[in-house]
Amino acid sequence: MGIETVVALALGAGSAAYSAKRSRDQQKRTEKHAEREMAALDAQRRERESLTAMDQSRQEARKRQRQLMIGAFGRQSTMLTGSLGVQGEATTARKTLLGA
Repeated sequence: MGIETVVALALGAGSAAYSAKRSRDQQKRTEKHAEREMAALDAQRRERESLTAMDQSRQEARKRQRQLMIGAFGRQSTMLTGSLGVQGEATTARKTLLGA
């Protein structure tokens, strides 16, 4: 075996080893990228769930506020009197031809 053959075999083996290392490095980069993508998707999902929960609590708060306003409106539209009834003269008038 000549020196050229030994050098050629050494270069071939070195080249194969270098290619295998580059392939492993590329695979690791791909796996890390996939992990980052999954983490980003999980963060987006958690944010959507959080916003959904916030929207639900806002809707519940609006519903409670509306119920309170409806209850307050009912009390305001009621004539409140004391235990003696209405004090003063009653405002009654005879109807006219125009209906007032």
